[in-house]
Amino acid sequence: MSPRRQSSVPLTALLLLSLTWTIVRPCYAQAKPPDSATPSETPESNGPNKLSNNLGARPADRSTEITTVGCRKGGTAAFFDDSGDYTLTGSDDLIYAYPDYWVRIRGRITKDAPQNLEVISMTRAFETPAAILDPALRKPSNWQTYSNQTLGVRFAFPKEFDPVTYNNDGMFYVQPGFTKSDKVVDLHRSLIPANIYLPQPYPGKLTRLQLENPPFTDFHGGAFAVFVNPQITDAAACKQFNSELGEGDISSRTVNGINYTAINTSSGETGGGEEFDTFHTFQNGRCFEVDFQMGWTGSGAFDISCAFEDADGDALKNLLLSKISFFRPKAAASATVH
Repeated sequence: MSPRRQSSVPLTALLLLSLTWTIVRPCYAQAKPPDSATPSETPESNGPNKLSNNLGARPADRSTEITTVGCRKGGTAAFFDDSGDYTLTGSDDLIYAYPDYWVRIRGRITKDAPQNLEVISMTRAFETPAAILDPALRKPSNWQTYSNQTLGVRFAFPKEFDPVTYNNDGMFYVQPGFTKSDKVVDLHRSLIPANIYLPQPYPGKLTRLQLENPPFTDFHGGAFAVFVNPQITDAAACKQFNSELGEGDISSRTVNGINYTAINTSSGETGGGEEFDTFHTFQNGRCFEVDFQMGWTGSGAFDISCAFEDADGDALKNLLLSKISFFRPKAAASATVH
């Protein structure tokens, strides 16, 4: 066995060197800038302190910059993600972009104000789907038909529409919009159920906030009605509307070969509103009216307003108008419903 290798440095020198290193080491640490990042803390690092890019994650170490997906509440500087809520700061053009949309935000938070998120960039996380009409409505077996041989009119409506009775007419009450209304004949009144529109699922991988707040439609029900006024005997008078409807947009629309003059009005209130559409057409020497009352829930009353999906009211109106037809009337005939 070879002899153990001996150090050529005297013992006294080793003791002096050790003492000197003990004194110098703290001085080096104090000279390091207090805010400088170690390699494991930099955004480019793959170490354990790398800034999180997980959707909705807030770094435990309060890192300067984060990227997260959440809901931008319209009209405010509020933002919600998996970790809670922030107040957005920075440029107004960035803070108030994409109201009521799911967005991806790259931002900066400080130790002094961790509740604030300074927006660096903001993009839409995905295209929000729209609520659609229940596909079951397209099946003819789900429709009920009304036909009046005397008036020469035929129309259809979904069987799930609830006929208006004394017990439910207070929910949505449609009044005719003729300039003369003392001899108006009600041909049909029914309530439109809220579930006629179906919300569509969020696309892609979901955050916890999205899982806890599934999408729902802003439509909460309405009413459908058909009237006829035998007092109005010319097409020009039929194009006029009762002043009690208020001011609205007047337009012309042709559906299923039938030309209508229409007025659209609305009434807003906290948390939602209602939209009224009145259609007039002159057929068989009489003025006919088709009415729609649509109730909408406002997103302002909800923090996670991005869960709202817009329902296209025109889709239902056009579908029902397409089921209306006119034919040569027969004297002394009666109406039928089947």
